Amino acid sequence: MIVQLLFIDIIRQVFSLFYVILCISVIVYNANMQIGCEYMKACAILGFSVRKAAECQESNISYSALKKLLFFQLEHLIEQEFVTHFLCGLSVGAEMLASELILELKENHPYVTLESIIPYETQASRWSEPLRDKYFNIAARCDKETLLQKHYSPDCLYKQALYMIDKSDIIISAWSHPTKQMARAISHAHEIGKRVIELVPKPAIK
Repeated sequence: MIVQLLFIDIIRQVFSLFYVILCISVIVYNANMQIGCEYMKACAILGFSVRKAAECQESNISYSALKKLLFFQLEHLIEQEFVTHFLCGLSVGAEMLASELILELKENHPYVTLESIIPYETQASRWSEPLRDKYFNIAARCDKETLLQKHYSPDCLYKQALYMIDKSDIIISAWSHPTKQMARAISHAHEIGKRVIELVPKPAIK
């Protein structure tokens, strides 16, 4: 009888110890998840756009310089600042370039996600065929696509910028001479306390 009671008492102690360990494990896991979520950040890229393909060739020195700056900045944000989600438009120029670089970086950082923010449904309808193909190829490889409105409006790009700013912790601004609307959007980002990285392309060497 005494042996049975001792055995039952040992079993109870073992289960009590197991329960304590389980509770501690859950607490530690939840704490780590919370810390991880606090560190994970989102970044939006706002940049100049060009309508002619000839203006966006890599033979342009300022474009090549911007490509290097963007790549190193994006890589730094991913590896050093815990940025895991990027929001980007697909206008020809800095935004399309940034999207391509993020997709390239995803090969070594598969946890990174890219969301394309489309200002209106027919954005690329009047582009040249090669640019349209490039546009749809990038869009198909994005993790998520967000369409803001069906039809074009004069303020659609401004709305696009505000949307990306609102959804992000960090904003990369790749403008040498921003439009009035983009200047307003960037000022808004500063006003609401968002971190803005001014990544201005160098002028081409002639």
